[in-house]
Amino acid sequence: MKKLIPIILLLAFAVGGFFGWKAYNSDERRITRKLQALPELLTWNPRDGNIVRLGRANNLKEMLAQNITIEVNVGRGEVRGIEGRQEVYQALLAAQSSGMALKVEIPAIKATVTSTEAASAELTTFLYVGNDNREPFLQELAMELVKVEGEWLISKVRTIRTLSN
Repeated sequence: MKKLIPIILLLAFAVGGFFGWKAYNSDERRITRKLQALPELLTWNPRDGNIVRLGRANNLKEMLAQNITIEVNVGRGEVRGIEGRQEVYQALLAAQSSGMALKVEIPAIKATVTSTEAASAELTTFLYVGNDNREPFLQELAMELVKVEGEWLISKVRTIRTLSN
């Protein structure tokens, strides 16, 4: 009986560890962690070097599906759209070279897995545009993600609503 107790404890520990690991590595958590990297990749300063800009743009590109579609409000009710990973990459590089600063904050992310190959996420974003702009441009964004070769990639981004002018 004394030999059986350590075996039972070891099995209980192993089962508890397995389910704890599964809960920690759920798809929702993996998506949330991935989206939490967006502010660092989308924030830039005109003083950033070309290598830093290119590195951020390449890291962002790796998070996007090949056929990504983006339709976001860019201010004053104007909606802009971009389609395709390479076009998003080129637009990001051009924006970084504009001489304007951009600071992005994402205080809230809610990810939901809808199937084994699809997920959605809602984000609240604060965008500080310009070198001295202290007033944020607030938006709620909806994202759709697809699972490609075991990796969650952003396939669609659109503005749900704009919370500032």
